[in-house]
Amino acid sequence: MAREDQLAQYKQWEIRVRDFRASGTKAIAWCSEQKVKTHQLKYWMKQNEKSKHPPQSPEATEKFPLIETSLRSRCVL
Repeated sequence: MAREDQLAQYKQWEIRVRDFRASGTKAIAWCSEQKVKTHQLKYWMKQNEKSKHPPQSPEATEKFPLIETSLRSRCVL
């Protein structure tokens, strides 16, 4: 698919996702009315979210700080 076609498809789905969210209807009903598949809508909703939240640096996504540990410690029972 040519780059222009990809951009056109992305824009088309961006509008569809916006319309779906504004409609207030359930995905199944909206998709049936628009003659699209629910999995397509869900896929493009995820794509839309990804484009709004660019990937963060690895440091920003770490949940816990790295801690040096020593393997020499023993457990005495």
